[in-house]
Amino acid sequence: MKEKTKIINGEVYAVMVFILDENGNLLLLQRKDNRKWETVKGGVLENENDEKAAIWRVKEETGLEVKNLQKLLGVSDELTTSYGKTKIHGSIWLCQVKCPQVVITEEHLQYQPIPLRSIENVDLYTPIANFYEKKIKEVFEKRGLKYE
Repeated sequence: MKEKTKIINGEVYAVMVFILDENGNLLLLQRKDNRKWETVKGGVLENENDEKAAIWRVKEETGLEVKNLQKLLGVSDELTTSYGKTKIHGSIWLCQVKCPQVVITEEHLQYQPIPLRSIENVDLYTPIANFYEKKIKEVFEKRGLKYE
């Protein structure tokens, strides 16, 4: 039986995980459906907390083992996705990996390590781009992740 995504008071619980390689590049995945780039993301299952969900989503979507997982921030927002407007209660995470050997799933075409300075030139999946512009860029800068 497929587990259900946690929904409380009409808000879908979700995680988004930014993965940095040992050179400080951001690992992005290219979606099959629209060819746009995204980070690891997904719903939190009813039996999970957000940290467990972040670790599981990275493993499920990339085959990578999470190291140095840090919660960047919690968010509550409304996103427009291919499913329509959705209220999201989520958490944004950052982790590191060594020499990524990514396993590509049926959801993605390829992965690419992108220098942070180039992120604004990438055709990001709209919900990721919106979160990035509204929240993530500032958090990265506060943590000393530079766009040099």
